[in-house]
Amino acid sequence: MPFEKGQSGNPAGRPRGSRSRATMALQDMLERDAESIARAAINLAKHGNIAALRICMDRLLPPRRHEPVTLDLPALDKVADTVAATSAIVAAVAAGDLTAAEAADLAKVVDPRAGAGDRRLRGTPCPAGTKSRALNPALGGPDGSQ
Repeated sequence: MPFEKGQSGNPAGRPRGSRSRATMALQDMLERDAESIARAAINLAKHGNIAALRICMDRLLPPRRHEPVTLDLPALDKVADTVAATSAIVAAVAAGDLTAAEAADLAKVVDPRAGAGDRRLRGTPCPAGTKSRALNPALGGPDGSQ
């Protein structure tokens, strides 16, 4: 008898997200002793235990993810305004105000096609050594011209 698509093999089984008795027992023990465990970890870190120190620091000062970036960009009212905005981003990288990764993320906001390797515009120079018809108008385009 085949299983129905999207139907569990045991519909009366354990509900999703439910925890086992062992997991719940361990969590209860940790909750009861959380303060003494934290004090022990801090004490070990104070006495030079590198692993305990790393655990404490990871909790106190987690790794930074994304910081807000402050940059004055021109208004993006027209498609042509993306050129001025991109120039401002490049200038900020050159001045050391932005990292290359931050600039790449901002460029994607300014022009969603940035970073996609999109060279669909006719007349865009082809990268050195590229002979793709889609990229080089001199070779003819995908529409069959030339």
